[in-house]
Amino acid sequence: MQWKWCTENTYCISGSSTVLIVVFVNIAYITVYQKIHDFFFNWSWGDKNWLKPLFGMVAAAVVVIPFYPNLMKLHVVSGGHAALDILMGTPADHVLGAVILMIIATSLISGTGGSGGLFMPVMMVGAFLGAIVGS
Repeated sequence: MQWKWCTENTYCISGSSTVLIVVFVNIAYITVYQKIHDFFFNWSWGDKNWLKPLFGMVAAAVVVIPFYPNLMKLHVVSGGHAALDILMGTPADHVLGAVILMIIATSLISGTGGSGGLFMPVMMVGAFLGAIVGS
């Protein structure tokens, strides 16, 4: 499925459907993050607290590495700023996969106490989701 601009001759998702999709993705993002955070912070690590972020980063790498070439094409791995320019020429299923991977990887890294931030990944998920919904 290639991107198309919404015109009179193409199908676009209605406003109410867009709201439902965005609400669903936001709830899913928050739930995944909170479940991972609660799991790691309720588990007693004793004096080895430094293992939590290490485990999160390794788990995120294991999830992302098989898809690394596709993510590099979207410029997601490098912070994602350049990805916004590339979205219009990318198949929607690749963008949706990137959204799911960004949610999982960000939740694993930040939810375990790792450093990486939440602002830019959340903005990228919103931009990618907007590109999918608007296509």
